[in-house]
Amino acid sequence: MEKNQLFFVAVKACIFRSNKILLTRGKDSLCWELPGGRINTDEIGKPFDEVLTREVKEELGQDVFFTIGGVATHYLRTTHGGDPVFLVCIHCQWERGTIMLSQEDNSYRWVTEQESFQLPLVNNFEPALKKFGILIIKKSNQ
Repeated sequence: MEKNQLFFVAVKACIFRSNKILLTRGKDSLCWELPGGRINTDEIGKPFDEVLTREVKEELGQDVFFTIGGVATHYLRTTHGGDPVFLVCIHCQWERGTIMLSQEDNSYRWVTEQESFQLPLVNNFEPALKKFGILIIKKSNQ
């Protein structure tokens, strides 16, 4: 019998503003990804939106406001240490605020789908971005 894989679980915010999505780049990385992070052990059983709000405000600042929607997509990747992570990406809509990056990140960008593919992305993230592109097109046609 095969042994089941254990994963870390993370929530990521797909924050849209018009036809662009917000990407961040960590200080220890050359790659771009979505804001968000792993669920802490004391957050087991808490709703994803509470965990996501905590993570986003930690990374982008307390003055950031966004509306949380449903699950946009998910993907798998490994950490720099090789640990497997299952990421749940939640569709969000930018409301307002001033982004003040935490010490974890050194930059952010609002990018279109096409612009995102010109950036170095974390592993396994490109297929997820392609799904976001479908969301961006639907959103701009509404």
